[in-house]
Amino acid sequence: MRSYFIALLVMSFWTISGQTDGTIQQKENQCEVVTRSGEGKLVNAAIDCKFLEYHKLDVELLGVRGELSEKGKTQLDTEVLPLLQQGFRVEIASDYTSRRTSSENKTISIRRAIRLAQHLSQQGIDDDYFLIRGNGDTAGTTGFSFRVIPFEEE
Repeated sequence: MRSYFIALLVMSFWTISGQTDGTIQQKENQCEVVTRSGEGKLVNAAIDCKFLEYHKLDVELLGVRGELSEKGKTQLDTEVLPLLQQGFRVEIASDYTSRRTSSENKTISIRRAIRLAQHLSQQGIDDDYFLIRGNGDTAGTTGFSFRVIPFEEE
């Protein structure tokens, strides 16, 4: 798995908005994020700053195999997929709390996040456009969340 430098990522955001004529103006609630263009080049793109914070996903995993519910697929397809299709990179986090050990809870939370990532891959999204993170029981709850993160310089 890739390492996470959250503090560095947060510091890389700028409050700006791009205009169609190429000029850049300050605008409230807009942040600039390093993303990929259709040609695969790293570019700066403006996005509502709210997407840089975690958003709860009401996703259910069903059965022993942990298949995504139809409601979960719909939520991923309407909330996360459009951001990915615009070239933004998304982090999917999973928290899992049970009566198991911290190590087991972390392993389970990673597996749960992988289920969401598999659905996005099945929708034609390259796995370079999302990261998964299993938090285990550190949050004290069970659930999923997502946020936009910048592409790292290569």
